[in-house]
Amino acid sequence: MKIIKLLSAFVAIVLNISVQSQNIGINSTGATPTASSILDLNTGNNFASPSGKGLMPPNVALTSTTDVTTVTNPTTSLLVYNTATAGATPNNVIPGYYYWTGTQWQAFMSSWSLTGNAGTTVGTNFLGTTDAQPFMIKVNNTRSGYVDYGSTENTSFGYQALSINSPGTQNAGFGYKALFLNSNGLDNTAIGAYTLPSNTSGNSNTATGSYALFKNTLGDYNTALGAEALTSNSNGLGNTATGNEALQSNILGNYNTATGNAALENCVTSSNAAFGNYAGFHTTTGDHNTFIGDSAGLTNTTGYNNIYIGYNADNVTTTVSNCIIIGNNLTTAANSVSLGNSSITSIKGQVAFSTYSDARIKDNVTENVVGLAFIKKLHPVTYHYNIDKENALLGGDKSKNYEGKYNIEKISMSGFIAQEVEQAAKAANYDFSGIDYPQTANGLYGLRYADFVVPLVKAIQEQQTQIENQNKKIEQLTLELLRIKKKLGEE
Repeated sequence: MKIIKLLSAFVAIVLNISVQSQNIGINSTGATPTASSILDLNTGNNFASPSGKGLMPPNVALTSTTDVTTVTNPTTSLLVYNTATAGATPNNVIPGYYYWTGTQWQAFMSSWSLTGNAGTTVGTNFLGTTDAQPFMIKVNNTRSGYVDYGSTENTSFGYQALSINSPGTQNAGFGYKALFLNSNGLDNTAIGAYTLPSNTSGNSNTATGSYALFKNTLGDYNTALGAEALTSNSNGLGNTATGNEALQSNILGNYNTATGNAALENCVTSSNAAFGNYAGFHTTTGDHNTFIGDSAGLTNTTGYNNIYIGYNADNVTTTVSNCIIIGNNLTTAANSVSLGNSSITSIKGQVAFSTYSDARIKDNVTENVVGLAFIKKLHPVTYHYNIDKENALLGGDKSKNYEGKYNIEKISMSGFIAQEVEQAAKAANYDFSGIDYPQTANGLYGLRYADFVVPLVKAIQEQQTQIENQNKKIEQLTLELLRIKKKLGEE
């Protein structure tokens, strides 16, 4: 018996094995085995010494993840090191540690490596969950990615994107702090850094581009595509901004549409539409305006109910309202329509322009049109346009020369001088509607030639009355002459 005890002690000393109750310790430090382990391998840190060793599980050459021949009847959790590259997808194996799950060999590499992974299989290897729980990504222990299933249907990717959201549903935020403060908002989409970061309860908004809809909190149904598009909007509804800084200043305005770089950038009111680079750029509180063309309506600030179509189509002051301008480099005044710029030589249509003339819309009807007294004072002339002088006064077409720009100057025009017509009307004490007076110091006179028909008709009527009176006098004189001849003949 003494010999056996001595041999046991000798073996324990040689192998550095300590046995305490149910714990087995194999270590070179002489430390007591860890109480929670059945086997404690502690060989120290010096692996170069004879005592410093690691654990080597069995080395096998598996043929696939379903191989039950190489290791016969493997037990669940059995650990091996596979040395082979074998099998076909999706049951292929590569060198590495594998454990038996009860149905197949599972590689330890299924925990994704931070330096990249190889031998992956689409559909088999993935990042995510296998139950009905959301998938979250964190950066600096802060939510930076989130994919939900079923409960809220929210999706986000980006530092603090949609990080506060609750109970908002069906939102998508991609970018740094996209939809950061969203709480109750529904159906919002934010793509880009700081897109919709202030939104709390706004619904059905779409923001694409850094700082797009940056200040929106409660506004609904807004669409912003472009850096800083609708960036100041807070409660405005139904706005659409496409382009860098489009509708940038809008806060509470509703139902504006701006497409183009800086289109409606300063607008703070509602129901404007702008299409083109800098279209409606200076408009602030003006509403119900339409701007179509590069720099269309650039001057307008507070004017409303205007339509501008064409490059640099504009009005003469910042507050003009109720005007229509169709043409490049064209200006107009309030309550007027301008069609074509200074180089236009022909305006055509199938029928003549009609003016409303219904008796039901006319008050104070008086037959006081001046005819011959006015017409006789007019001086019909021929002339040629000088469009450079015209553009200098109106601030119109300043573009470089283009084909046909000066063709209109070659046409000999027939007409009147507006200032002379004005003097003729004053001399005849006639408030003539055919004169279109300028509304600014540099504005141009115009004539409505159709209005000349009325005094001309009146003049003809007056002439006809004179002719009829003269005919009566002639008839009377003829009869008198016949009587005189007859009397002389009798004598």
